[in-house]
Amino acid sequence: MKKLTVVAILMALFASVSLVSAEDVKSGLQAGALVGPFYVTKLAGAEEDGIKTGANLCYRCKNGGRPQVMVFTSSSDAQVVKLVQKLDEALDKNSSK
Repeated sequence: MKKLTVVAILMALFASVSLVSAEDVKSGLQAGALVGPFYVTKLAGAEEDGIKTGANLCYRCKNGGRPQVMVFTSSSDAQVVKLVQKLDEALDKNSSK
């Protein structure tokens, strides 16, 4: 009986700690948060950016605080192509701002 009580208390403590921890977790960047440095391998993109295909780099480090768009995808289906075309149009439209 004593073991059962100890197990029940431990389970209750574990459950309460898990609930407190779950409330603290927030997914993704929060409003106003800055993107930290991260490294990627360039597989495609503009040739005139000075980065060779296959090179490892941190675009965030390279571009500093300038606005930028990064697309990470596991496919190149029609929806991704359409998204990239819309991004290109928006970049052309806003390049002088």
